[in-house]
Amino acid sequence: MENFFAWEIIYPVATLALLGALIYGLWQYRHRNRRNDRIADEVVRDRYEHPEKWDK
Repeated sequence: MENFFAWEIIYPVATLALLGALIYGLWQYRHRNRRNDRIADEVVRDRYEHPEKWDK
């Protein structure tokens, strides 16, 4: 019987943790610095066009 009651507590706690992680991820995505997106695109494009420069 003790194991049964333990699962009754774990499911709501895990659900709240997942919901919190989802909310945090959406918050971070909405408030990201969009200038960094442009810079990252430029780096990816440069690495694709000139892979010899990036090889080590």
